[in-house]
Amino acid sequence: MKCVIASTNEQEKKLEELIDYIYSAIFPRYFTDQQIKEFQDLGVLQIDAEQLVRLYTLKTAFQVMSSLQVVITILEMPFAGTEMVHREKLLEKNIRNLNKCELLFPFTYQYFLNASKERTNIMLSKFINPANKILI
Repeated sequence: MKCVIASTNEQEKKLEELIDYIYSAIFPRYFTDQQIKEFQDLGVLQIDAEQLVRLYTLKTAFQVMSSLQVVITILEMPFAGTEMVHREKLLEKNIRNLNKCELLFPFTYQYFLNASKERTNIMLSKFINPANKILI
């Protein structure tokens, strides 16, 4: 018998917030709406009911939250500078952590680097959260 400690409600909520942030703030910087929709259909960073049992232990939830935060931080930085090799290794390590925790994240640093060169107009995306919700 193995005893595990369940994650807290706050951790579960934070995981949902981080995944939502990646879809609404990170992905639109690099991908078109059609590509993001395909990611949703493929199950990128989607947690199904079977995964809930395995993912929502205290340890695993913390690992996933940490990895998501590192991924977000790295992808919000400009792709320039002398630290790119270090950032690439760090990103790859955290992507491996996500995949090990059975969260699909099939990207590499080079994938985002190439996508950032191609993507020019990020303001026209249905996935970006609106600045305000009041219609004039």
